[in-house]
Amino acid sequence: MNAKPQNCSPRETYAPGRIRCHPLVLMCSLIAVLAIGSQLSSLLAAPVTEVVVETGDKAPGGDGTFDLGLAGDLTAVLNNCGWAAFRGNLIGTTHTFGLFLADGTTRTQVVRSGDAAPGGAAGAGDMFGGSGPNFSIPALNDASQLLFFGRVINSSNPNAPNVCLFRGKPFSRLLDWGQSLPGGNGMVFPGSGNPDAEWPAFNDKGLAAFVARLTSTQGYPNDDSAIYRTSTPGKLTQIAREGQPLPEGNGTFGEMIYGYPYGGIVPPAMNATGQVAFVNRSGIAVVGVYRGDGKTPIKIARIGDPLPGGGTLSSFSSGTTADINDLGEVVFAAVDNSVSAYGIFKWSGGALRKIARYGDTIPNSSDTIGGTDPSARINKAGQVAFVSSVNHTNPNSHYFAMFRGDGTTTKLIAREGKATPASDTFSGLNDSTFCLNRSGQIAFTAHLNGTPGDNGIYFYDGSQLLQVARTNDTFVWPDGKSGKITSFQLSGTVANNSSAPPLERRSGLNDAGQVVFGLTTTFADNTVRHGIAIWSPTLKLLCAHSRKSQGGKNFDVDLPLTGVLGVECRSGGAQGNFSLVLRFTNKLNSVGIASVTTGMGSVSGTPTINGNTMTVNLTGVANAQKIIVTVNNVTDPYGRTLAKATVPIGILLGDVDGNKTVDNKDVNAVSGKVGASVSQTTFRDDVNVDGSINQTDVSITQGQVGNSIP
Repeated sequence: MNAKPQNCSPRETYAPGRIRCHPLVLMCSLIAVLAIGSQLSSLLAAPVTEVVVETGDKAPGGDGTFDLGLAGDLTAVLNNCGWAAFRGNLIGTTHTFGLFLADGTTRTQVVRSGDAAPGGAAGAGDMFGGSGPNFSIPALNDASQLLFFGRVINSSNPNAPNVCLFRGKPFSRLLDWGQSLPGGNGMVFPGSGNPDAEWPAFNDKGLAAFVARLTSTQGYPNDDSAIYRTSTPGKLTQIAREGQPLPEGNGTFGEMIYGYPYGGIVPPAMNATGQVAFVNRSGIAVVGVYRGDGKTPIKIARIGDPLPGGGTLSSFSSGTTADINDLGEVVFAAVDNSVSAYGIFKWSGGALRKIARYGDTIPNSSDTIGGTDPSARINKAGQVAFVSSVNHTNPNSHYFAMFRGDGTTTKLIAREGKATPASDTFSGLNDSTFCLNRSGQIAFTAHLNGTPGDNGIYFYDGSQLLQVARTNDTFVWPDGKSGKITSFQLSGTVANNSSAPPLERRSGLNDAGQVVFGLTTTFADNTVRHGIAIWSPTLKLLCAHSRKSQGGKNFDVDLPLTGVLGVECRSGGAQGNFSLVLRFTNKLNSVGIASVTTGMGSVSGTPTINGNTMTVNLTGVANAQKIIVTVNNVTDPYGRTLAKATVPIGILLGDVDGNKTVDNKDVNAVSGKVGASVSQTTFRDDVNVDGSINQTDVSITQGQVGNSIP
């Protein structure tokens, strides 16, 4: 799991953690960094690629070794704390499939074939098993929870597997095939097929949204599919159901699973508040886009609606997948009948807005948009990434290009016929896989001119393109053995997705600009090796936690670096002692300097490092305050320095709901957990951190009522 070379020019090998670039490029980068300021000093060194798992690595616990040679094994997803989740097959064991988390320092097992499956009406005899992969490719949230479909067999009837929806950790069965529906009228179809037949959406609160086939319904076959949301085992919230009247009148929702089991499921999208964007279908055709929250759905757009700028919405692609951001804005592609070409449109505040449509002039050019691909992605800022054909005159020609737009400005990211960062030429972007993060950075794949089959992964950092990986480049593995990259896999939205796997809700890019990808290399003796790697453009602090041991287990309070203040509600004891765990993009070399720069408290001893993690111990921390811990001049083994990073922390004993005030709601919350075991969902209620929730915790919380963080 050591650092690997990141190549800037094709077909060359460099020392670990280094890029060899043209001197002029390096000089321009240096000037840009000096102009920006010292906090970006890690940009002076090259991006770093660290392998998180490869063929031959031992499984956690030592039961078997990773093979990673089956379809889907190299499809990894990444969260904002730098954890990659993946499904892996293993050899040398009877437990041949599993889901895992890895970050370049640590690999942990989430679930394996043969493990007991939690919950379910069938009881304790349930276990994960059956032929073929037992798990879907997982979704991953920022709490490092995985969402996946798993094939479950029962010891009393091992030849009749069911596919159920699970979330871990804490580990729970969210959907049991055959369970009753809200309001009655049927049950979830007891499916026994491939776990990859479904692609549920997942958010940071642990909510899941998915399309379900139903059985034993009163109106079959006109009410046997639906979209549900859930976060609690056995409890479903209906978003929309086949046969339900449309919110605008004039019709009902149509079949949501066309041609089961071989036809398509158009996966829903979901935001942080639990709003779900989904499509309505008539047969295989998509006829409308809607948003639901478990109450009344609202129409976003349907065939026949007027489009901004003129024309009428005449059709959607059968593979249309709407996307939604945390503001509730929805983006989608649709055909404008006046020009018979796709455009990208955003719904916001009850109105449609044009992002791109036929005839729009692209920036700094007389070239114009021809027709967009049928997929787009939106971030919280309302920026939209998409691919479009572009018409050129004198001479007449066309090409495809990657764009980012917000309805006011449009940015050209990359185009066919132009040079890559390594002086290749982009030759194919029409079927690009791409991801968009909250700051507008984009990771994407592209075909290249040159050796047949050449492809690359590229990263737009907001001002320039960087190369992440390229086929036919030489890649050096941790053991020093090098091979040519023959293929790679990036999770994301497929621009022209009419025949692509529905990976739209699986992102290989996080908000720090890290990119996770799977790769296969071929050695000189024609043997191959598979692996998953994380590419990091800069050294950054990713996330922070306050950690305490309770009942012999560690439990962490999340401390967001920006936005809502994370509140530590557990006691620091008489000395006010707390431990912070800071996670960085890659392995560290030195801790630099850590100090409390705001508030009452101080750093105790020298911070320690373990791979990409730093632990900072605090003492003398007073209650009912906000403190800020600052780390300076943290270095990694690759010549990069992080000049400064800050961690804000709220300290308020008894504030178990984390709203910066202790009140009777907190007292009631702790009272309601008395006698419960300390777990991932209850550890905040153990305010005196003695490993049990009892009347002492209630009394402590009562004594803090009225305290708050200014």
